Amino acid sequence: MAKRYQKWNGKESVLEAVRKRAEDGKAMDSTSVCSDDKRLYSISNYYFGGWGKAVTAAGFGYDAIRIYRPKYWWGKEWTKERITQEIKNRYIDGKKINSNAIQVGCNDLYIAAKRYFGSWKNAIEAAGFDYQKTHRILTRSWDKKKIIQVIRERHRDNLPLNGFAVYHQDRGLYVATKRYFGKGGWRKALRLAGFDWRDFSPNRKWFKGDIISEIKMLHGYSIPLYENYLRRHGYGKMISGARKLFGSWEKAIESAGFSFDEVRCGERWSKKKVVERIRKLAGEGRRLNHKSIRMQFSRLMHAAIRYYGSWSQAVYAAGIDYKTHCVIWSSKAYLRSLKKEDRDTIRERFIDIIQKK
Repeated sequence: MAKRYQKWNGKESVLEAVRKRAEDGKAMDSTSVCSDDKRLYSISNYYFGGWGKAVTAAGFGYDAIRIYRPKYWWGKEWTKERITQEIKNRYIDGKKINSNAIQVGCNDLYIAAKRYFGSWKNAIEAAGFDYQKTHRILTRSWDKKKIIQVIRERHRDNLPLNGFAVYHQDRGLYVATKRYFGKGGWRKALRLAGFDWRDFSPNRKWFKGDIISEIKMLHGYSIPLYENYLRRHGYGKMISGARKLFGSWEKAIESAGFSFDEVRCGERWSKKKVVERIRKLAGEGRRLNHKSIRMQFSRLMHAAIRYYGSWSQAVYAAGIDYKTHCVIWSSKAYLRSLKKEDRDTIRERFIDIIQKK
């Protein structure tokens, strides 16, 4: 027998469902609701503009319900003081503190700053810096000297110098080496920076610890871990080494802490899965603007565009207001955010202006 879904007849029916959930003793934070009752979560976004607003309208204090997650993967417990001190330390160490550099190299700090200060700009100013001046000074403009400097900084910060990984993590740097050094630009740039590209090549000799670290790094950049894809991009020797050292590629994947069934053929996307992943990222406090997602979750971005036509439309389909994640609005994004009656009003005014001319 087909499952019968609840019919929504307006805001009051949503509020009744919210109160019923509370009476049943179920978790009321957005992550839990999105996980076990997606229809209620989506309809609350439709009628109230967000789960938190629906909970408040139902008579509950959402601040007491929502779950704050101050701890991130390296185990730091963030506070406002710790965030501002971390920013100051990075500046003293000569590291970039513009939003792009932080999202690429220290995304946990960026997420914590947004959680506690509302935006990276507010966190920068709370640390005593002029955001506009800092952003202007630290925005990258490339030349040969700058490329060499950034490569050495990556090595100092223990970031990968494998060309394939750099292309996925910092495409601007990789493309700049092609522009300034020509064919084989990344290898030439590494040599000028004082490194032997063979030390970072996937064709080097592999050991167990190296293979596990590389698998974790590739997965962290949302790079597919199935064999055919990696072999096409120069990782044939690593896979052969994994078979020899672990017995199979499957055992190597599992030794790195991942499920082989989830990665062997890459992630299979659907409209539903795209929406679920967007909501999960939102629940983690991640910024959902186009630039951030393209850099860190490129495969999700491509799937969203394939199914919804654009990234912003996919975010709206997930029941999330895209404009709250944007700093700069395009005219198209603004128009898509308007209600039908607002668009009709603008169209009528435009026609009146044309007719008067």
